[in-house]
Amino acid sequence: METALEYSIQDKSLDRLHLHFASGYIKNRLGIPNITKLSSQINQNLAQYLSSASQHRYGCLIFDFITSDLAKQVYELNFINNKQIIGGKSR
Repeated sequence: METALEYSIQDKSLDRLHLHFASGYIKNRLGIPNITKLSSQINQNLAQYLSSASQHRYGCLIFDFITSDLAKQVYELNFINNKQIIGGKSR
């Protein structure tokens, strides 16, 4: 995920939409996917990464289960004072 987000930071094209999927699953003994077993760890790792990230245009981050704190964190990194971050600058 970090590599994909870094790519979004470096890409200056305004014509490209970046979609990043923060999801995963583990199958249980019956072969049924257990999404929640990984979603908490994925969210924690991503929250930790984003807490030290600077404001840039990261694109859309898509989660299996997102918390309100994490949603706010993602929003605030993509937007400053309701202005979208474009090429590292607010507009």
